[in-house]
Amino acid sequence: MSFFNVLFYHMTYQTQHTMKKQLTLITLLIFCLLAPVFSFANEPQSDGLVVEQQKESDDSSTTSGTSSARVDLTTDYIWRGVSQTNDHLALQGEWVYSNQHGVSFSLFGSNVDLSESLGRNKTLELRPTIAYGKQWEEIGMKLGACRYVYVENDGVSFNEYFAVVTRDVFYLSAAFTDSFYGSHDRGVYVSAGFDALLPKHRFYGIAGISIGGHLGHYEFDGDMYGQSDYTDYALYVEKAWKILGVRVGWTSTDSGFNAGKRDNSRFLATLSLHV
Repeated sequence: MSFFNVLFYHMTYQTQHTMKKQLTLITLLIFCLLAPVFSFANEPQSDGLVVEQQKESDDSSTTSGTSSARVDLTTDYIWRGVSQTNDHLALQGEWVYSNQHGVSFSLFGSNVDLSESLGRNKTLELRPTIAYGKQWEEIGMKLGACRYVYVENDGVSFNEYFAVVTRDVFYLSAAFTDSFYGSHDRGVYVSAGFDALLPKHRFYGIAGISIGGHLGHYEFDGDMYGQSDYTDYALYVEKAWKILGVRVGWTSTDSGFNAGKRDNSRFLATLSLHV
């Protein structure tokens, strides 16, 4: 085979794989936008009021539920204080379905760049999640499991199990994996945070302003990728309109993860579309 034939084959192969990843992400985003439209159970409540008939339906045999979706464009995909896109833009989508029994299913997707930290190709992350939640007045609880799937880099895909406890605007969460990025390393991540909607009279009469933040700690048993225990923290402010949202935030770590510039301090901006 001549040099030009080899070069043409290589270029064709790379183009096909790049188009395949782009089409997969576009398909996910379209699904996120259209899922609520085709969900027969997604019935909005008038003025956000809780209807007594809805409570009574919990004892019936119906299986109604609700679904929602969002699409985000963010300056960087930050996961637990570490950049997953190597300081580049990320286009993300998420679809969530939940029923009256507290069971929920979700699918999250985003472009990622693992080339520097894991020696892998740029790829697409998909994260299917199943969870069960229960609410007692101001206290809530959720248990669940998810899988981080990296398209065309399945060797680094892994499962994770988590628990979340909430009280009013505060939360405490813990997550565990025994195969961190496809290795035999175990990891435990715990975090505490808050997410609060500010009253209009406390923010110059402007509605839809919320603030939040968290403090997290990741501890590992193993160092296949050279990782070590580290702490991350973040703060943000968000303005929401009916279906649009703009968030500006800051995130940082104590640089203990050993991820180079990926775990440096940085400011983020995110534009969200909720449907």
